Amino acid sequence: MNTRKTVYNKLFKEETQLAKHEVELGSLDMIMSMHDNGVDIYKQGQNWAKEMEAFTKKSRELNRMAIALSSGLEKEINDFEKKAKDLGINTNNLPELNKAINILGPLDNVIKMTEKFK
Repeated sequence: MNTRKTVYNKLFKEETQLAKHEVELGSLDMIMSMHDNGVDIYKQGQNWAKEMEAFTKKSRELNRMAIALSSGLEKEINDFEKKAKDLGINTNNLPELNKAINILGPLDNVIKMTEKFK
């Protein structure tokens, strides 16, 4: 009986030590997997930051162009309408002028959408 008990004790001790090593190796595998995921997330974050920087730069440029065009167009429309009125011309029936006036709304939308990137 003592021999059997001794054999079982040794086997159980060996099994416990093996299980402990498996747990340690499993934990290390998990740590390495999480590390790899962390590296991937970091690289993805770097790429997105670069893309965001490029997007912000483009948005600022678009905002600047939209403001300049809108301001210039409004001035030209006002000048044209004033001159046409002085000449007695009705500007309500000019499709080109109406097209120009109608683009001011969309330009204003672009300005509003891009102004947060200034």
